[in-house]
Amino acid sequence: MISWNPEVVYSVKLVDKNSTPERFLYRKFSNYTCETQGPKTIAVEETKTHSVKVTGGWEVGGSLEWAAGNLFAKCKTTVHAKVTGNEENSDTKEVKVTESIVYTIPPCTKIEYWYDIINHTASYEMSAADAEFVCKDFYTNKKENWTCNKAMIFANGVGHSDVDEGIRPIQKLCDCEDPKPPIEKPIEEVVIR
Repeated sequence: MISWNPEVVYSVKLVDKNSTPERFLYRKFSNYTCETQGPKTIAVEETKTHSVKVTGGWEVGGSLEWAAGNLFAKCKTTVHAKVTGNEENSDTKEVKVTESIVYTIPPCTKIEYWYDIINHTASYEMSAADAEFVCKDFYTNKKENWTCNKAMIFANGVGHSDVDEGIRPIQKLCDCEDPKPPIEKPIEEVVIR
């Protein structure tokens, strides 16, 4: 008896995965008066690279292209990559991360604002074959297996996802119930990564 199985995946292994937080934007603002200051706008824009690449053991338009496409999709999802696979099962895309908020600073208060992202990387390996033939001897139950185009393929991906943002008061600077001269002249701290 002979059986035939097309597009066989023997194993898919996540070899390496790393997620690292990054402070994309952090600013502090101070209001040393007893009046509300606002509205103000915080805005920042930065380009991040998203990429997925599949290599090894296959050729475009030939063996294991179906497996490379599957591995590309799995890697893309894992790293939150905003890319699409082309005929080479690799793609790189520059993605703009933009953040802009409008806020007011309460009287006599220092506030902080943060916006964090997480950078993701991942590596996969897959063992697959275009087809597997199994021949079984009906009398002895002995089996022999043959494969077509069995190989290992590898995928690497880079991406990012948003994770957290917020704005909050961090320090009271003066007492507006009993107004006094400002502790010091108004300052504005701006820290961008």
